[in-house]
Amino acid sequence: MGNKVFTALAEEAAFTSNILGEGVTQLAKANYAMRGLYFSSFSSISLGIERLGKLCILLDYYISSDGSFPKEEYVRKFGHDLGKLYEMSHNIAKRNDVTFKHGYPDSDIHMEIMKLLTGFARGDRYANLNKLMEESYGRDPISEWHHKVDEPLYDLRVSERQKEKIRRNARIIDRLSGSFMMVRHTGEDRAEINSIEDASFRAGKSEVVAKYRQLYVVQIIRYWVELLVSLAGIAREKNLDELYIPYFEEFFVIYRASDADLLTMNIHR
Repeated sequence: MGNKVFTALAEEAAFTSNILGEGVTQLAKANYAMRGLYFSSFSSISLGIERLGKLCILLDYYISSDGSFPKEEYVRKFGHDLGKLYEMSHNIAKRNDVTFKHGYPDSDIHMEIMKLLTGFARGDRYANLNKLMEESYGRDPISEWHHKVDEPLYDLRVSERQKEKIRRNARIIDRLSGSFMMVRHTGEDRAEINSIEDASFRAGKSEVVAKYRQLYVVQIIRYWVELLVSLAGIAREKNLDELYIPYFEEFFVIYRASDADLLTMNIHR
């Protein structure tokens, strides 16, 4: 029994950590020329957060029931709703007197990220197919991310000096190659990109915003990791077959770092 429980929890943690790492890496690389990376990153990140949340629910039940896990229906009722999982996390933290080193990031941008990931998990991942089928479901995850996450991050976190450098570089590249190169692309905001200067400017913005995208998403992940690690520690302290519960911090080391470290370390895998 013990080995079975330990193995299941450890393998779930390893899988969750891997898909989160893939999602965060893809998110940093996504831009108007690699639009598919937005969908693959949203898929991995939303799935990873969902699985973290459900691991927390399982451990909370394990603690309150003195060492047993719930039936499948207990967890299934949350579906893919990250919002419900987040609400449940508050109850779990309060019930178990969990304290957080960093807490839940609740800026407007963090809230928009969670709304987008929640919508993606609940159905926005089929946005392109819905357009083909002429469904009324008209949300565009990439455009929403651009307007509600990337643009605010660019305005808030990028200095005026950096912004001017990006604009200047775009003008220089256009003068050097604009006369013999042609661009035909669509931006994340669905606007046409038909000049070298515009393409270069957008590429520069994506590059400088990438680390802040990662930071804000990892801050959200870090909240769930802190909760999971705390619940595991509580279970071991209560001697609920402590050998059954892995040390989850070993699987999510990078997600427990400080903001300063997250901005400088290489999250890419």
